[in-house]
Amino acid sequence: MKHFQFKEFRLRQDRAAMKVGTDSTILGAWVQTENVGKGLDIGTGTGILSLMLAQRYTNLQIDAIEPDPGSFADALENFGKSPWFDRLELHQQTLQNFTSADRKAGYDLIISNPPYFEPSPFNSINPVSNARQTNQLTHPLLIQHAASLLSEQGKLNVILPVAEAIHFRAFAERQGLYCSKLCQVKTHENKEVRRHLMEFQKGEQPCQVSELTILRSNTPNDYTEEYRNLVKPFYLFL
Repeated sequence: MKHFQFKEFRLRQDRAAMKVGTDSTILGAWVQTENVGKGLDIGTGTGILSLMLAQRYTNLQIDAIEPDPGSFADALENFGKSPWFDRLELHQQTLQNFTSADRKAGYDLIISNPPYFEPSPFNSINPVSNARQTNQLTHPLLIQHAASLLSEQGKLNVILPVAEAIHFRAFAERQGLYCSKLCQVKTHENKEVRRHLMEFQKGEQPCQVSELTILRSNTPNDYTEEYRNLVKPFYLFL
């Protein structure tokens, strides 16, 4: 599908390795921040997370990083055609280069749907597999740079599969970032938890744990009320 239409914006996605998916949508809808300040989207892809934040928080200024040329081209077009183009700035850089460009700490929100597969030589020509691999953006690297870019009260938000989320949380604590919110995501009630939505802040604190179930049954589109309420501002079919 070349384009994906949301209620308030349209995404071109044919040049990006990663297409619109549930992970990014629930992350962008779940994140909570103040309606002021600066946000940073690391590995923006099509730009979906930045656009969701721009729709929700009308005073937030957002930087987005994307080194992949195809994804960058899609995001640039998507930002330019959105109602919030004046609050979105796209950078075709790696996180390392972005951070080294004399950036000062001060982001109130950092968001990322990071890769989670270990690199494999068998996937080297598959752009989707490459986008899911951590060789371009390892979790320790993401955490290290996020810790240096966050303001004192800033928040880092990510989504990961359960096993990878546990390791990510351990890495984060070693950098002084602690999980302040954790949402355990199930596809439906009878399934195991598949994803962890996590919010990190500087300084040790209690972690608020919640749960999100997407489907009430195995029937397609039989969504739970909590899932409908979460993503209703974005999906046309809700």
